[in-house]
Amino acid sequence: MSKKNMIFLIAILAIGLLIRVFHLGFEGLWLDEAYTARLVQSSTEGIIKGAAADVYPPFFYLFLHSWTLVFGESEFSLRFPSVIFSLLTILVAWKMGEKNQEVSVGFIAAIMLTFSPFSIRYAQEARAYSLLAFTIVSSYLFILNFIQSPSKVNFLGFVLTSSIALWSHSIAVIFVGLQAAWVLLESLLSRKKAPFYLRLGAAYISVGLVYMPWLKIFLTQAKNVGSGEFWLGKPGFLQALEFIYYDAGSIVGFFILIFFLTLAVKSSQTLYMRGLWTLGILTPLIVWGISQFVPVLTMRNLLPALPAAILIAANALKRMHYKPLQLALSLVFIVGCANTLLSYYSNPQRDQWREAAKVLQANMKPGDGISYDVEYGRVGMDWYLKGAGITEDPKRVWKVFYHVDEDRIRSGIKDTSKVFQLYGITIVAPD
Repeated sequence: MSKKNMIFLIAILAIGLLIRVFHLGFEGLWLDEAYTARLVQSSTEGIIKGAAADVYPPFFYLFLHSWTLVFGESEFSLRFPSVIFSLLTILVAWKMGEKNQEVSVGFIAAIMLTFSPFSIRYAQEARAYSLLAFTIVSSYLFILNFIQSPSKVNFLGFVLTSSIALWSHSIAVIFVGLQAAWVLLESLLSRKKAPFYLRLGAAYISVGLVYMPWLKIFLTQAKNVGSGEFWLGKPGFLQALEFIYYDAGSIVGFFILIFFLTLAVKSSQTLYMRGLWTLGILTPLIVWGISQFVPVLTMRNLLPALPAAILIAANALKRMHYKPLQLALSLVFIVGCANTLLSYYSNPQRDQWREAAKVLQANMKPGDGISYDVEYGRVGMDWYLKGAGITEDPKRVWKVFYHVDEDRIRSGIKDTSKVFQLYGITIVAPD
């Protein structure tokens, strides 16, 4: 890489860092983040058991557990690893563009990803999504390199990143499984020789062996998700297009990205471009199809497909012959993202449990009660009230009522001087 390109790449990453740390700890933890924060306080055994009881593997929680031992448990600290993984994803996307023999495509994709509201939103969340995106995209980079050059570095890089992805999020099973099917088909069509298949098989078998200890638990979790009691429902047809909207970051960007993807269909003849189409377009569609039977589709689970979709669009943009139109579309896309980001930073995005906890600490007295409209509201409040002497001291434990259980409230309120009622993210303190 030339010195000029190196400086340009560092500048892109620096801008990406500034955007992602801006307001990083400004808002309190929302429900899922509070669950993460509570779980990472547990022992290694406790984290594994807690993850097994939920629907996710334990790697991210174990990593964050070690991180918080060094850097503390503030909102900024809990979320900062996601910032790092998001920046690494930008770097890998740039590398994939360069590997496609188009250095400029890598830079265009890196810039688009830097300003992507979808990427930034989950770079500022204490959950595994940014780690998942980084490892899945890296897995594709290593396996694409491996197909062309089955070296030890590519072998180990693929096994490591794929294994971390599988141990970080259950949706990775679909991403890695579809990747394996595509790689096998690609290899068969290109008539690879027998030694290659032995090395390829060894790579995927190694990943399977690393994941094997969690496989039984994953199958149990998958059964629970498909039981009909999971919070996700069957996605409608429009949700198949919603992913592109999230990629684009704005309504205008949505149509521009559709235009880019249409142009890119004609330029998908290289191995790397076919890999990008598999990850960026085909995988989200198959996830949508699977969700008709097992509910796994939520937009954040598709974050790993974002860099690939952006790279496809960047490739189409680069190949446009009319430069003024190329520049105009690029500016409109970035302005659309900037407008979405302005709204994102200006309006509260998360449950305000932190603020509610401050009100409770300032106003609650022994004998007071607290009522939630939903049971999971306790997750955030318990996190922010730890050490406040409210939950730990038996004399100050509030009576917990649930808004939907009116009979229970009526029977318990007789011995309660004041009840604090929490509705979602707001708090009301009636007399």
